[in-house]
Amino acid sequence: MMEEVEKLCDRLELASLQCLNETLTSSTKEVGKAALEKQIEEINEQIRKEKEEAEARMRQASKNAEKSAGGGGNGSKHWSEDDLQLLIKAVNLFPAGTNSRWEVIANYMNIHSSSGVKRTAKDVIGKAKSLQKLDPHQKDDINKKAFDKFKKEHGVVPQADNATPSE
Repeated sequence: MMEEVEKLCDRLELASLQCLNETLTSSTKEVGKAALEKQIEEINEQIRKEKEEAEARMRQASKNAEKSAGGGGNGSKHWSEDDLQLLIKAVNLFPAGTNSRWEVIANYMNIHSSSGVKRTAKDVIGKAKSLQKLDPHQKDDINKKAFDKFKKEHGVVPQADNATPSE
């Protein structure tokens, strides 16, 4: 009961506390107890509502954070195959330990990207993390597509003739 009384002292204004005190001193034990319990219920209800509102705000904030982060990089800013290949190249080009690494990678992508979509460091980090979580088969597919694109752009490397080696 002492915790409840402490809550009352913390939550109620001076006028409300004085009114409750007057009720307690001027009435019978049962009426005073009922008044005290009523105030405690009201305070507990107020605390419960505040907690629910805080939880709702936290859920909303986390939803907004997911949206702004692009859901791990897949949200409103679509990543094309070219952008993914450019991201992989940039991550390899600027290794860990580079000053402001993710800002540098984002800037590199914004300069070299053909899609015209401006990426922030946050977008780049999110997509890089989601790419790390891919299974090996998906990574192989991405690498194969990149190699096929390279072959198409640069032409197939000519094969050596079937000539016999000189002695």
